[in-house]
Amino acid sequence: MTGTIEALEKRLNMLEANLAIRDLKSRYWCAVDMQDIDTIRECLLDDADIDMEGVGVMTGAEFVEFVERNGCKPGMYNLHAGLNPVIRVGDDGVASGEWNSWFSGIDTGSRTMIQMSGVYKDRYRLVDGRWKIAAMNFRQTSFLMHAYDDNASPTALSLGRGNDNAFGS
Repeated sequence: MTGTIEALEKRLNMLEANLAIRDLKSRYWCAVDMQDIDTIRECLLDDADIDMEGVGVMTGAEFVEFVERNGCKPGMYNLHAGLNPVIRVGDDGVASGEWNSWFSGIDTGSRTMIQMSGVYKDRYRLVDGRWKIAAMNFRQTSFLMHAYDDNASPTALSLGRGNDNAFGS
């Protein structure tokens, strides 16, 4: 009976960790969309390894500054959606996750719109009882960027793959 209880406890801990990581990633994406820098900072380790196609390679702390500088302004409306998560939780307070994602962003200041899909490969670490993002690797699978003139007529700026200036510097 003891072995069964221990096995159930282990399975329950894994399920709880899986759910906490899904909640973490959802909270992170919502915070980016809502321009909530404090919550973004809470989700990431300062020394997280960030490698995002179209954004660059940086630490978690540098990424928070990047988002604050480029993604937090009036007239910017974003939506991230995470799909098909596969979470693998280890016994040692580390986990990994893969997510398909869909992003749509409108910037009324620059009169641009981006639609993008891609794949995140993340690592997570349990710190003081809370899961944090320790690494994010993002690669685009599709990218479309339009600019709109005064008559709201679109011109495609990028089609198929992203451009290096789409998200700022």
